[in-house]
Amino acid sequence: MAIAKYVKATGDRKRYQIDYTDWLDTGEQVSAVVFTIEDNAALPVLVIDGIQVLPTGLGVQYYISGGVTGVTYRVLADLSTTIGPQQKRDEIFVTIREP
Repeated sequence: MAIAKYVKATGDRKRYQIDYTDWLDTGEQVSAVVFTIEDNAALPVLVIDGIQVLPTGLGVQYYISGGVTGVTYRVLADLSTTIGPQQKRDEIFVTIREP
């Protein structure tokens, strides 16, 4: 099940966040999130950059840009945490649609 479904235009560079507050144990923080974009060969490619853990350590912020109009991308977000470390995989769908 996807944690998010976004719609954006090819020319947009939009900021998004994932909040892991309800999933993390007490005292646990996000150490990293790695994004993998499936079937991302056509130009312009979908780009996820500017990835940073939030100052609270309870989530991550990132930017999405590019992509081909009419395509829906499946993005995997792999979370690692400071305790354990625990790992979690989430699914995000990004649809490119012009206004």
